[in-house]
Amino acid sequence: MKIAGTKVLLTGASGGIGRAMAARLASAGAQVVGVGRGEAPAGLPRHRWVCADLATPQGRVAVVEAAQSEAVAVVIHAAGVPAFGELQAQSVATMETVLQMNLLVPMAL
Repeated sequence: MKIAGTKVLLTGASGGIGRAMAARLASAGAQVVGVGRGEAPAGLPRHRWVCADLATPQGRVAVVEAAQSEAVAVVIHAAGVPAFGELQAQSVATMETVLQMNLLVPMAL
């Protein structure tokens, strides 16, 4: 796929990995539609910024609407929730949060 000129929706664009991905995509000529829970960090290369919490239905709708209005061709889900340690040490609430953000949200988008 030719990335130059392609509109790419990048969730988690303000985090460490997402920010590096946004920079690399922009340097390759992509138009980045960045998504994050807060305001866009200064200097983050992007075509458009969407402030949305993907853990909420309203946040997901905002992202889908932005992707549609921008005619996004590629979605990269770099937003995520970590949970470290042994499984039996994780609460059910933590497991639900991890599964929602890391599995269900990208499927919904």
